[in-house]
Amino acid sequence: MARVELVRGHRDEARRALEALVETRPHPTLVAYARLFLGEVELREAHVEAAIAQYREALKVDPRLQPAQIALSHALTRVGRGEEAIGVLIDGLRATSDGVHGWMGYHTTTLHGYRLAMDRLWAEVRE
Repeated sequence: MARVELVRGHRDEARRALEALVETRPHPTLVAYARLFLGEVELREAHVEAAIAQYREALKVDPRLQPAQIALSHALTRVGRGEEAIGVLIDGLRATSDGVHGWMGYHTTTLHGYRLAMDRLWAEVRE
């Protein structure tokens, strides 16, 4: 429900619901997602450093939570910490290399296939 409130633009209601969820300490996955969405609330309020802190908290709970890895990387980039942002993505790929949370791996595999296809296309064009 908190996510719905956030999408509707009701940030205060979303924040209260997400903070209450974190406080009750349900299943760790729920806590990680609550932290991720709290980061989104902070980002929507232009509190980038607070968003970064929430994304890091999400990753403490579940280091393999790829949406938090990507959100953290974007937030770090936004404040000019590009090298740190790249490191977050690399750490995220390492944390999920077994494919259990293979979302980011799915994209990198697709990019690799795209590169191979483009290389082949360029080779054919040059012939």
